Amino acid sequence: MRMGLPMKKQLIVLGLGVLAVFIALQAYHFNVQQEMKKEIGRGYLVNMVNVSNTFKNLDYDILEKMEADNSEYGSLNNLYSMLMYLDVQSFKGQPEIRSLLQDINKLLSEYKINGELTNKQQAAFDSNVRKVRFIVMELEDMLGSEIDWYYAFVEPTEAIQKRVQERLLMNF
Repeated sequence: MRMGLPMKKQLIVLGLGVLAVFIALQAYHFNVQQEMKKEIGRGYLVNMVNVSNTFKNLDYDILEKMEADNSEYGSLNNLYSMLMYLDVQSFKGQPEIRSLLQDINKLLSEYKINGELTNKQQAAFDSNVRKVRFIVMELEDMLGSEIDWYYAFVEPTEAIQKRVQERLLMNF
């Protein structure tokens, strides 16, 4: 049984229509994914810049002043809360940054409990704070768009990881 020419044309037109709808849906899906990545990247950028700004000029001596005079340096509790609620688990592509922030938060917790840190803890606190600041400054220089920030924290390139590793090796 042979199909007539009009039937073949109808099938071809129908096939092309389905293909066009499929391509349109794929394009829409891609655009939605890109927008989602931009939003997530924007979140990483904002969080890291906020952390860096909060850590600006922060060292152990400042903790004592923050506790004594909340109005001048901001609240120690606010700093602790910011780090506590920062979703560092989402930094899966940057385990080093996640580890630094968790260590800083542990030392802040230790400070809140005991009212002081040992000399070794003070040195670790100051070093970790400076490392985070330098890493964020490096990322700001290297990353242009929100999509770049997304990939830096989800699937970082070798160049980004190399730069992070270099900053981790710096002695402060």
